[in-house]
Amino acid sequence: ARADDVLGSVPVAYVIPAADRGTADGDLATDLNTRCVAELPRFKRPIEIVVVSDLPRSPTGKVQRSKVRDLAETGAS
Repeated sequence: ARADDVLGSVPVAYVIPAADRGTADGDLATDLNTRCVAELPRFKRPIEIVVVSDLPRSPTGKVQRSKVRDLAETGAS
């Protein structure tokens, strides 16, 4: 989640595309956004969908959510 002045925090989605997916990153984000609008209530929709090649992981392979949160706070992708 990213900090927001009005709501406190807003969701940000970091997505790793499947290797067999043949669409561009922008198309993937657009497709996901369209699906979120169709299937999720407004308060659960991500404010931004960021397509990344990998997420920070610990030595055991788990996603390091604190580092992902830092990415969302700085707006980096």
